[in-house]
Amino acid sequence: MNSTSKYTGCFAPSAKCAGVARFSAATDPTSSNNTPGISFKLLRDNIESASFMAMWTLEGQTDPNFFLNPFSNHVNAPPSGFSLNKDIIALKLLVGKFEKADKDANMVGTSNVSMYNGNGSKVRKVNSPFQLVFQPNPAMTQLCSTNTFVGGTYSCLGKIASGSVLYKIWAVKKPAMTGNASNLELIGKMVSTSKFANSEFMDKYVQFRHVFWQEEVSNLSATNWNNAIHKDGYKYVAGVPKFKSVLPKW
Repeated sequence: MNSTSKYTGCFAPSAKCAGVARFSAATDPTSSNNTPGISFKLLRDNIESASFMAMWTLEGQTDPNFFLNPFSNHVNAPPSGFSLNKDIIALKLLVGKFEKADKDANMVGTSNVSMYNGNGSKVRKVNSPFQLVFQPNPAMTQLCSTNTFVGGTYSCLGKIASGSVLYKIWAVKKPAMTGNASNLELIGKMVSTSKFANSEFMDKYVQFRHVFWQEEVSNLSATNWNNAIHKDGYKYVAGVPKFKSVLPKW
């Protein structure tokens, strides 16, 4: 994290939280239809790991480049209204299952990252960002511009060297219907500490417990955030597309 980060726990400037990141696709990827995303698991001593995810949209993209778009832990809800599109229908059915656990299932929280330090100690005064935005390094976008799929895996990931800067990490200060650069705060960068590896163990056996929105509100006493995101239409613009055009140049 940047030395100027005002957030706590594993978002703090001096934070040392080891972890793993799983780069994958939500469905079997093809060059014309793939849904890239990252699941994060941060490890702290003697307490539960902190997990969250980040992705572009639930609908995915028509380009096979994993680093084409920014990611966020909040995503736009599927479009409302009746649709005959089989992909939209399937997506709505999937979201409906998640909404049985939390009606705002498109917004995954990060309070579990902010509440504890790497040594497992609890933060006394928690400060957590409303939302995260991961801005891809243009060098990674270029590297993956000719990506192909091998065994359902983005082939370009195997070309990434240890020590590569993958993303800039921006904190979104508060909910807003439109993207605005003034609502973004650079808090760090994501850097690979090893080469990427295919892992059946990560695919099948490692579990990621995400913090749903109502737990996030409870953890942070964030009633102001909760009121803002329940304004008409917010859930359809909750994700990162509204920020893509306003992200500062790398």
